[in-house]
Amino acid sequence: MTGFDSKRQAAMDKLVEIQEELGMYDDQKPEPRLDQGPDYERGFVDGMMYQTQSSVDKAVNRMTQPEQEPMFNWLPKHKCGLHLNHNEHRNYYQTVEECYDPEDFVSEDEWLKAIKEDSVWVLQWYPNTPIGFARVAASTLEAIQQWLKEGNT
Repeated sequence: MTGFDSKRQAAMDKLVEIQEELGMYDDQKPEPRLDQGPDYERGFVDGMMYQTQSSVDKAVNRMTQPEQEPMFNWLPKHKCGLHLNHNEHRNYYQTVEECYDPEDFVSEDEWLKAIKEDSVWVLQWYPNTPIGFARVAASTLEAIQQWLKEGNT
């Protein structure tokens, strides 16, 4: 049994334990009883039970789902800084051609697309020291992400 499976089993066991304590079964989920009129306390207790069950369900579901890929795992390894800029050329009233080096772009197509759309993303990072850096540019952030995922650095 993997660590994930054992966590899932522990969560399911806890859920069954809570359901038994509350007198619930898989086919029963308490709905808040708000139509009880003067029986406000009973409605309040039922509502709290329903809310607790919903929270337990969400926790069990989250624990039993496989871990998601981290959002920024595509960024390159760097021992120093990493900077992401978008349309920096506009800060200086310059065109794409005036501000950027075509050699920094992931491809010639991305260079031409950046000129056409007037949109440039630049990722610059310092892999080992604050002196040497790597830089890549594209018309979209997705293009940079794809280029890095393909093993380019």
